Amino acid sequence: MQSQLFANEAIAPGSTAIYPNRLRDKSRVEAAKNLAEFGDAITEFHTKTGAIFAVGYVRVVYGDHGPYVEFKREQICAELKRKFIRVVPADAYYEWLEPVDGSGVKVYDQRRDVRHIKNAPKGGFAGNRAEGYADYRPGMIYVSPFELNVVKP
Repeated sequence: MQSQLFANEAIAPGSTAIYPNRLRDKSRVEAAKNLAEFGDAITEFHTKTGAIFAVGYVRVVYGDHGPYVEFKREQICAELKRKFIRVVPADAYYEWLEPVDGSGVKVYDQRRDVRHIKNAPKGGFAGNRAEGYADYRPGMIYVSPFELNVVKP
């Protein structure tokens, strides 16, 4: 059932909490947000303004730049807009979006994977990972779990 959450079932992942810094983040997310690493179709996510952001999630990705909730596009309920007017370059790793509700939630619309980038951007953990600093999937949406309120039905 879980692998059905992915557009491409061949890439259904194992745990990404495989290093001490990521295990620490996993403990924080589970304690503060009550989010399991692998998602479901019913958990609701709201912005700080109370507006619904998404229903359901795929997983929480634990990478060296912190934890991020991964969503399929169809799970997003919020109307999103570009943070910047400029056109995103073809070689960009993500496009920065935000909900129109004024909450300022930073939404990453992932364009390219980062498997070839061994260390996280500034502010992240320099793990020099052969597999890349995080398992972000192109076509998925990512948001820090600490930017959203979690509502379990």
